[in-house]
Amino acid sequence: MEEEQIKVDDLIAELNKVLIKDATSIEKLIKGYKQNPLASTSDISLEVFNKVVPFDKAPADVSDVHKALHAKCGVYIFLMTSDCNVSEKFNSVYYGAPLKDATISKFNAGNILYVGKAKSILSRMGQHFNVANENNHTGSLKILSSERKALIGHFTVYAFCIRPKYKAYYDLIAPTVERGLRGALKPLVGI
Repeated sequence: MEEEQIKVDDLIAELNKVLIKDATSIEKLIKGYKQNPLASTSDISLEVFNKVVPFDKAPADVSDVHKALHAKCGVYIFLMTSDCNVSEKFNSVYYGAPLKDATISKFNAGNILYVGKAKSILSRMGQHFNVANENNHTGSLKILSSERKALIGHFTVYAFCIRPKYKAYYDLIAPTVERGLRGALKPLVGI
């Protein structure tokens, strides 16, 4: 029994190393491209994630971004790519994720706006872009709300999709990587 526990402990420790390595690679990637969208994602070496999809607006049903994110899970990062003033009513958005520091009056290029995870990145982006309504009571950015529309054109979202063979382990992978990214990147919005 004790030998089995050691094997499980070793497996968990090994998995944790892999997830921390991927989170660190994602962190370095984002910090390296703070003001410019990625020119190419082919030089990114990740073990658990296989696709990086950058976009700067809600994925339309017919867009390449929509197709690339269809049925994908993983983590995502909203990165400010240019300066943007913050509305004094930013935190008053119904079900809108709040600023951690309500005294912030401007987002600067390179700021990390938000870090999150999603079992369906497409569905989660719908929550982030749309205004709160009877079907959208989840805390998110609500970018199309009048108090946050100024964000449009000032950010890029980087969606890091979990490889299909690891998709069944989303509940183990995504929270670990998201937690590591939030700690390292210190997003300005969210919990």
